Amino acid sequence: MSLKHLVREFRTAYKLFLFTVVNDGKSIVLERNRGRDYEVSFKLGGAAWLLDAVEVVIRDEGKG
Repeated sequence: MSLKHLVREFRTAYKLFLFTVVNDGKSIVLERNRGRDYEVSFKLGGAAWLLDAVEVVIRDEGKG
């Protein structure tokens, strides 16, 4: 059984990203858009990098 330790949500104009870290060290990313859902899992270091990258994109989205 896996327990969720961290759930973070990021929204853009057309997508929703849910980041979940579970107790076995696995990270799960769920992307939802208007057509489909996608789920990807990877190691914790990848999750930290991806969270940082998505935060930069969302922060800079309105500047372009």
